[in-house]
Amino acid sequence: MLAARDVTMPAGAAILTAMLVLSAALVAEAAEGLMGSAPTSPRVTAGVREALQSLKKGGWDGKSRAIVVDIPNQRLLLFADEERVERSWRVSTSKYGVGPEPRSYKTPTGLHRIWQKSGAGARPGQPLKGGEPTDAPVSEEGAQKKVYITSRALKLEGLEEHNRTSRSRGIWIHGTSAEELIGRPASIGCVRLRNVDVIELFDLVPEGTLVYITDRR
Repeated sequence: MLAARDVTMPAGAAILTAMLVLSAALVAEAAEGLMGSAPTSPRVTAGVREALQSLKKGGWDGKSRAIVVDIPNQRLLLFADEERVERSWRVSTSKYGVGPEPRSYKTPTGLHRIWQKSGAGARPGQPLKGGEPTDAPVSEEGAQKKVYITSRALKLEGLEEHNRTSRSRGIWIHGTSAEELIGRPASIGCVRLRNVDVIELFDLVPEGTLVYITDRR
């Protein structure tokens, strides 16, 4: 019987294996980057599927773009049609939870539409006042004390009885000066996106696009 021997991988083979592992990791990272600067999983949860059905009941034909804001997973899904997620980005919804009440600072749920797009031509990160670009100086002290709406704004109008207040409350999808808070509830009602992401979304959807905000998992 032959004695068992330790098998040692040659140094060259070990280096090659390490290079292959690193290459695979880089490829995976690059593929993830195709989902936007703040990639998230495009997994369609039960809550998102319910939102798609609600969009259809609200008049979506399932053949054009529509948006689902998935509060439990802090992401925004852009559907190219009812079968395909075209983009997925991390967001930040209200730190106070969900609700339509005026002055509640909560994010409203349900069916909405984009009634107005604002901020076209603004520089990435440029503050918006009333939705329009401004060059008003922002001091370091002021920037530390206040989070600014930046880059682009997609203004929402509620289409259901319980969220009719969304337009008067100023519920928008917009860029933010507090990008480090994206991915967790931190807003005072609006849906925040990173600046590069809101600019991309702005260019992909027209006014009138339907948006469904869900808190269902």
